[in-house]
Amino acid sequence: MNERSSLLPDRTNPVKLKTRLYTGEGAEMKEREELLQRITVNPAIFQGKPIIRGMRIKVENVLALLEQGVTIQDILEDYPELEPDDIRACIAYARHLVANEDLSAVRVEATQ
Repeated sequence: MNERSSLLPDRTNPVKLKTRLYTGEGAEMKEREELLQRITVNPAIFQGKPIIRGMRIKVENVLALLEQGVTIQDILEDYPELEPDDIRACIAYARHLVANEDLSAVRVEATQ
């Protein structure tokens, strides 16, 4: 068994998951849209890259920290202006991009 295959789940021994995916209906859809509304795009800030709630904190920076293994708690301590839902919004934004889903809930701000 190679290293990669040892990281894959064992499909012969199913486990009951404690989590579930959004179905995209009702209250779940509203919650997703509310998360995505935390992401803004302003052409005057970072050449229009997605940022969090109009602040000068790029979504890509938060995702890079998560990728590096930094915990959500550590990110919140280093960036006290962020809230836990801001981190969730970054993850939701990335997932929507990967899934090629609608991002109309993201706010686009006018330049000033």
